[in-house]
Amino acid sequence: MMCRDNPEKSPWMCHVCDYTSDSTEPIACALCYKIACSSHIVHKTVLNEESGLYELQPICVDCSIKPYL
Repeated sequence: MMCRDNPEKSPWMCHVCDYTSDSTEPIACALCYKIACSSHIVHKTVLNEESGLYELQPICVDCSIKPYL
């Protein structure tokens, strides 16, 4: 039985390098929403169209090389 104070950990896999872990936290890309390890996430400023302000967002290296950033 899962306790609310101690949630069950699920393994995850980085979509860039196929690194897997169940002891570290994954990071989701703000553009493609895929999971990546901390080695393959960069933080970039992205314009929020609604507010007109720039926000610092986690972006995977695959999305960071696309020309629209």
